[in-house]
Amino acid sequence: MASTSLADLTPDTRVLVERFLASAAAAGFVVRVASTLRTCADQGTSTSPVDIGGGMTAKRVVGCRSWHIWGRAVDVTINNPTPARYAELGALGEAVGLIWGGRFSSNPDPVHFEYHPGLDIKVLCPVPTNCAGALQAAGVIPWASVGWQLNLGLSPTDLQTLINSMAPVLVPATNLYVHFG
Repeated sequence: MASTSLADLTPDTRVLVERFLASAAAAGFVVRVASTLRTCADQGTSTSPVDIGGGMTAKRVVGCRSWHIWGRAVDVTINNPTPARYAELGALGEAVGLIWGGRFSSNPDPVHFEYHPGLDIKVLCPVPTNCAGALQAAGVIPWASVGWQLNLGLSPTDLQTLINSMAPVLVPATNLYVHFG
């Protein structure tokens, strides 16, 4: 079952989602977190439309091509859902630095917000139907209580470059285990 806990998001994503939810509440929205982290089984292989309320639907993304798998996305529902209200909510999410799914050109998803600075989903997940394989290849194991374990197979120089690029979003509560090999 997909999680609805903000604790299951990466720390940098969680901080922005918390700011977004506070901003939405201040603007009068009643927001409910519908989904955060999903397993590969949760995400599934179906692309059939999902009812998101207010007569709107969104097409589900297959397997590991969803940022939910990586702990970097949240779906929300709101009171009195309409396209205009989701657009207003989307602007609030964008104002704190989230990417709003309502702007996706090929598959608009107005309930979806994500954050993945400098990451490319097609690199993380080259074969969408091999979700578990992508997670294993990336060496990412989401552990909500301990952090994220990465086994990237990078040279020490490349690893240092990666860590330096991530420094602004790493927080002390994040555990980063690095394995050379």
